[in-house]
Amino acid sequence: MVSYLRGNTSSLDVDEIRHMNYWAITLRLLDAGLPHDLIQELHDGEMISLLAFLSAREKKRHEDQQAQSNAHRR
Repeated sequence: MVSYLRGNTSSLDVDEIRHMNYWAITLRLLDAGLPHDLIQELHDGEMISLLAFLSAREKKRHEDQQAQSNAHRR
C-alpha cells in the first residue's frame, strides 16, 4: 500500500492497481463530503470528473491564498 501511495506500482498487478485506484478516489470523495451511497452510484467517468473538479478547486484556493499572502507582504 505504501509503495502504491509513493507511485511505485511495478510490484502490483493490474487488478490490484485498479482496486487501489478505486479506493483512493472513493476516500478522496468521502473526504470532500460526498455521501457514500452517492459515490457508489457514480460511473467511473463521473468519479474522475468530480475528482478533477475537486483538484482544480483546491488549486484555485491555494493560488488565491498565495496571492493574498503576497499582497499582504507588500
